Amino acid sequence: MSLMTRLPLSGRIREKFTGCAVAGALIVGFLLGIGTTASHAETVGGSQGMAQFLPEWRPYGGTLRFALHGDYQIFEIGKVRDAAQTGLLRLQHTLTFEPDVQLTDTFRLHARWRPLNNEAFFFDGAQGHTDRVQRAFFEAKAVGLDVAGGRLPLEFHNLYMAQDDVLGALVAKNNLSIFSLPNIRVLAFGTASGRFHELEGRAGRQVGLYGLDAVIDTMRYITEATVGYLHDEDAPNREERHGGLSITRIQPRQSTSLRAFGNWNQVNDGSGGLFIMEHSYVFPAEYLERPTWYTNAFYGTRDYRSMAAGSLKNLGFLFNQLNLAPQLNNTGVDAFGFATGILLGRSRDFTVTPEFSMVFDQSRLNNDQMAGGIRAQTRLMDTSFLRVDLTSLHQSIDRNRTQYAASALIVYKF
Repeated sequence: MSLMTRLPLSGRIREKFTGCAVAGALIVGFLLGIGTTASHAETVGGSQGMAQFLPEWRPYGGTLRFALHGDYQIFEIGKVRDAAQTGLLRLQHTLTFEPDVQLTDTFRLHARWRPLNNEAFFFDGAQGHTDRVQRAFFEAKAVGLDVAGGRLPLEFHNLYMAQDDVLGALVAKNNLSIFSLPNIRVLAFGTASGRFHELEGRAGRQVGLYGLDAVIDTMRYITEATVGYLHDEDAPNREERHGGLSITRIQPRQSTSLRAFGNWNQVNDGSGGLFIMEHSYVFPAEYLERPTWYTNAFYGTRDYRSMAAGSLKNLGFLFNQLNLAPQLNNTGVDAFGFATGILLGRSRDFTVTPEFSMVFDQSRLNNDQMAGGIRAQTRLMDTSFLRVDLTSLHQSIDRNRTQYAASALIVYKF
């Protein structure tokens, strides 16, 4: 098995079913103890349960294999603030190609190219932009280690600490057993330094990020620990150090995750932190197809900074909306807040999730936010689904005004 498919919490390419941002982000994250999709940073993710329409191509038989997968997404966004202001109605679409070439049993090539990215379906002067290749990497197994290199995903701690596509390398050792602890995975990561780093949020700086991530997976607990060091080649006094610890306890019908992230910035000798609690409870089967209730909360300090584009997108679906739709502030900096909701219908053929969330801003802006919404999703075919969001968002800076939005998304996988 390859590096990207074996890593339980990070450093892998994950295609997940986000029928409900919280259904995928929280149920998978809570009940299985793994991070949620990279797809949340994008418009939507894939589904491991969905059949692929295009077959694999084996031109010479044997282990050589070529596969081309991807998805096409079309979504409509409508929002209005009040009767005195003009609303917004826009139809957008996204096209993704993911070619995959397996050369041998232990070596493969993978890429992700998005020629259309949140572009207006009809030209209205606000077209999107064509992305370059988002991912292009190899992965292989050598001397008992799993290795990957190229432009690859860096994802840790359910995407709270890191979610970025970077030019770099990963080296992992799986299935270690130390001090009677089974199933340990240790991963070393490093990004290209200098102007090739591509780290989000560090534009104009020549930096390199290096670190270690370890996961211990036992029957009842999953623990992940990460340390990172960011070196600035131009200004040694701007170096950063990052650390993260996540502990998830899994029980028959409930799970709880406690997460703590910290950073130290040499430029101002400032230390920051982000603390997250996630909890979910699955009601007995006799109650409406085992509904799942979740409550998540966070607290972030003024000097906190994510290691690699991490965010609160998996705290709840109101923190992660489609392009141009209003959403809550998901940086976690100098604020505290929560998200709570209940997932109804776990068959995934049809789900409904009402959610209520708040963010209390502690900065000088003092922009407190309150949002409520409902998300419904239904499967259309084996390779497609429809998702509808109805949301409202109130912010302190808007005074008595409330934004209302509705969005409909159709995803076709191939």
